[in-house]
Amino acid sequence: MDGREGLNYSCFFACCPRTRLSQTNGGHTLGILKYDGHDGPIPRLSVVIPVYNGEATIADCLKSIVSQDTPFDFEVIVADSSEDATAAIVETEFPQVRLLKLGGRAFPGTARNAAIREARADLFAMIDADCIAAPDLLTRLVDAHDTTGYAAIGGAICDGTPESASGLIGYLLEFREFIPSSPRREVFTIPTANICYRRDVFERFGLFDDVRASEDLLYNWRLSIAGEQILFDPTLKVTHQNRTGWKKVITYQRTLGKSSALARHRMNPPFEVIRAYPALGWLMPYLIRHPWLGVLVPPVRLARALVWLARYDLKLFFKLLVLSPGYLAGAYMWASAFVRALREVRDAERAGPTEKLAPRTIERPEHTTTAGQR
Repeated sequence: MDGREGLNYSCFFACCPRTRLSQTNGGHTLGILKYDGHDGPIPRLSVVIPVYNGEATIADCLKSIVSQDTPFDFEVIVADSSEDATAAIVETEFPQVRLLKLGGRAFPGTARNAAIREARADLFAMIDADCIAAPDLLTRLVDAHDTTGYAAIGGAICDGTPESASGLIGYLLEFREFIPSSPRREVFTIPTANICYRRDVFERFGLFDDVRASEDLLYNWRLSIAGEQILFDPTLKVTHQNRTGWKKVITYQRTLGKSSALARHRMNPPFEVIRAYPALGWLMPYLIRHPWLGVLVPPVRLARALVWLARYDLKLFFKLLVLSPGYLAGAYMWASAFVRALREVRDAERAGPTEKLAPRTIERPEHTTTAGQR
């Protein structure tokens, strides 16, 4: 672990009062809550959305959330560090949403942490700003937690760019294990594009690390290593608006490859994780010493993806067969960044001890301002 064992973070949760902004939909009152400095009802669910330069997608995301017909109160918190018109869109089009303006560019985990510190509910639903929630997502998430004892429950990520070949490849490179036709099962991780945590999880294990990407992988592995269970339920759905354009899709794999290597190195996965991902146990030391072995990673990834799709989605299987050169190009970009990052870490360790990140606690950040409360 990383020094978080035995720590109790519950004392850092801030109690932020809210007020209800009621809407009527088919005779049912939507309980959307927003902080205004006065006491009010406590929401059942807090929806956390980090965003950076999301002006093209944030409106669709928020529309899918605020229009949900739920039998409980919920709040929506957007943590924004954008340089574009994202904040203006949220403020003008979604007054029922609480906007946190962060003081400078924030990585996704850091932005989520800012929202989590301000949230009031016992359940925290994570969704990305480029995702669109299914109309029943919030109700299903709460029902799933009410009927199970899982620390976190997440769901399927649907392809939001089905007509784009490059978008499909980017989607499969990131989310092929979480397609809607995948089986319900216990997993070691689910992307924070669609996952819901119990409040006590953050009280016991702290918050996300401040890294460029793979912060969800780091956090969920931390839970799994500690014996917590995570459930994947394909009936819980969001649609991901994928990057499109071959250059964007393939070069983004460089970022994911580097962050994935750093995450795996930092966690030093134990037997339970290695058993689920055997390549982690034997391949990483050899990749550091013999980087040319990285050429084996992309075909192995392609083979695993084809086997998965052959079992659970034949239509996607045949599409991937046709587009396999694009998948391999992205996988090679990922692998090259992965190997390079592993070697850089090794060289840094030889030069001297590396600095450890301090535990991410839940005290309220001073650099955050709330729209309408400045």
